[in-house]
Amino acid sequence: MSRVSFGSGFWFLFSGAAASQAILVLIAPVITRLYSPAALGEQAIFVATVSVLTVFATGRYELAIPLPAQQREATAVMMFGVGLCLIVAVAAAIISASFHGVIREVFGVSSVTLWLLPAAVLLSGLVQLAYQWRLRQRAYQRCSSSRLAYSSTMAVGQLTGFPWGVAALQASVVLGFAAQLLTLAVQRGIQLGELALQTIMQAGRRYRHFALFSTWSVLLQTLSLQIPVFLLSGSFELAIAGNFALALRVLQTPTHLLGAALGQTFLAEAARQREQLPEMTRVLYRRLTAIAVPVALIGAALSGVLFPLLFGQEWRPAGVMAQWMAVWLASVLIGTPLSEVITLLEQPWRGLLFNATLLLTRATGLILGIWQDDWLLGVALMAILSTICWWGLIIWCLNAAGNPMRVLMEPARSAGWWLALLGLALGVAHLSSWLQAVSGVLLTLTMLGYTVRVIRREALP
Repeated sequence: MSRVSFGSGFWFLFSGAAASQAILVLIAPVITRLYSPAALGEQAIFVATVSVLTVFATGRYELAIPLPAQQREATAVMMFGVGLCLIVAVAAAIISASFHGVIREVFGVSSVTLWLLPAAVLLSGLVQLAYQWRLRQRAYQRCSSSRLAYSSTMAVGQLTGFPWGVAALQASVVLGFAAQLLTLAVQRGIQLGELALQTIMQAGRRYRHFALFSTWSVLLQTLSLQIPVFLLSGSFELAIAGNFALALRVLQTPTHLLGAALGQTFLAEAARQREQLPEMTRVLYRRLTAIAVPVALIGAALSGVLFPLLFGQEWRPAGVMAQWMAVWLASVLIGTPLSEVITLLEQPWRGLLFNATLLLTRATGLILGIWQDDWLLGVALMAILSTICWWGLIIWCLNAAGNPMRVLMEPARSAGWWLALLGLALGVAHLSSWLQAVSGVLLTLTMLGYTVRVIRREALP
């Protein structure tokens, strides 16, 4: 693939993902005034459950679709994945029907959530398969459009269906998956053709290592991210889970998109210049820290004021949670691109070990908070332990790439400037809560401008 085609494909995918997430974040101040924290907490449980079950629904066979040289073999892999999706969706329907009352009692969810779950799992799995099929065809614009179709449909459903409460929230997710699948399937259609069952089963056996290894790594990663929703909703009221979901969405969206984009760029460059790995990781760390430090400082200091102002007073707990979570998610921004060192060194078991450790530590922090009947203590411990895990990974990646420990202190000067600016803003903010809010907005705009400057000047090739 030429450099030009790679660049255009990358920007199609990144811009689609960024625009899709931007739509959901921009309508959040309206959604939080149309729905209660409990309703959004139930939606968070729904989405979390779908995310976990989708890992099993596809068996990670979607990753194998772009690999075969022959179109017929790729089609067979696709059909095997479709069969898995149907099996898992049917199993989800049986479990939902058989344990309907128990699940409702434990998590406090409504019947509509359980009835829509199998359809959401099926559609989500099919979307994963169709998305990889389009990537195989290099239909990057179609993939980007599908993400916009998902978020737009979901946004319209949430904004117009608020009289129906939770039912509208869950149905909007299902309709979003349906719109994304339809977008991926149209325009020449997905031609699956006719294949013998034996050919499909052979393809399943040929790529079974995706199910045997990748499934568990991704499952641990998904569970480590979604377990707070399950534990908070099962031990406290749904409103607490809703507040956590909002804080996570607002803080995670920019850090995830930026971290993933820089990680892809770093991996592509480092794979071609392995002899430059120590210098490339050092420079990447310095640039990522330059972006992450203001994110952490502003989020930790001002989320408690900005969240009630933007989303309403009911969401004040989300702001308090975000203050604890800001440093953790800023650490994720640094660690996600650097973790590609594991891929470069061909040590995937380290990724599995890290995700298992992350899941264990997060669950431990939350369980301690539940034991003390204090949801904020649980979220704070989870955030602190997660931050420690991510910095452990960051240090290992820098060291494995051949950098000395002193590299960790290189961004100290940049951090000092941001601390001084934040201290000045907070000093002025003591005069009035509105001045504090204005300071937060100005600091956020400054951070965005600074981030764009860093990316344009240094971070992107």
